Amino acid sequence: MEKVMTATDCELPVISQKPCCSDKQLVKESTDDLKVSWDQLAPVQQFFLSSFAYSYSNLLNSTGTSTNPFADYSPPFLRQDVQVLHQTFLI
Repeated sequence: MEKVMTATDCELPVISQKPCCSDKQLVKESTDDLKVSWDQLAPVQQFFLSSFAYSYSNLLNSTGTSTNPFADYSPPFLRQDVQVLHQTFLI
């Protein structure tokens, strides 16, 4: 709100107030046909949506078992102890 001070003379100042609100309403009508049928989509959009749904479902449905790919292999044979050879030890 802005107040404007208008003075007719110096002894008697009068304060007037500008209107701040209006009594107008804005009504927007919308459509109710927001659901899109699978047949209305382009083939590229169908491919994208099916790929996205498949990837997202596989992301959430993890098996929970971790496999060790190196379990069948033995570690390499060391001919020399490298730490002793170079005299480097962790302290």
